[in-house]
Amino acid sequence: MAKMKCKCGEIISDSLVPNDMAMHFFTDKQLHQILYENFISTIELAKTANKVWSCNNCGRLYFFGDNNEVIKVYALESVSG
Repeated sequence: MAKMKCKCGEIISDSLVPNDMAMHFFTDKQLHQILYENFISTIELAKTANKVWSCNNCGRLYFFGDNNEVIKVYALESVSG
């Protein structure tokens, strides 16, 4: 469990389980392997997923690498139509 300060100043943390901020993403290939090739435990499932945190204040997405350090940050933009 960890916490960090978003670029907008909001403190985000995964200390509350479950929470609305932490997300786990799989590539299509990873999902196929999970569903059709291997039966894995929920612990292994969490290790396989790409960890992403979302700031509830500004919507930025923080992508974490294998060493649990932020490797990418995406700031959301409004789409005018």
